[in-house]
Amino acid sequence: MTNPEGRYTKVKVTPIQGGSGSLADGTGTFTSYFVFSAGQFPGGDHPKVGDFYNISGVHADVRYEFPGWKCGQSGGTSDFAAN
Repeated sequence: MTNPEGRYTKVKVTPIQGGSGSLADGTGTFTSYFVFSAGQFPGGDHPKVGDFYNISGVHADVRYEFPGWKCGQSGGTSDFAAN
């Protein structure tokens, strides 16, 4: 099943290798360019560029998984791409 584009709620981001960048109950957007933008990360706990994360979120009442996505931009809102 292909993950749909658009807005996601209840976004969860978990670092695969440990470390910073955890998010629970965030929001996100998945684009046609296969980039998932997630936020709002708390200050001091931003993902690390180059590290891999498991992401999940709810779109149209269905939870979708984005396993093993790589952080490409880090901040309060961070971008991840499929590896």
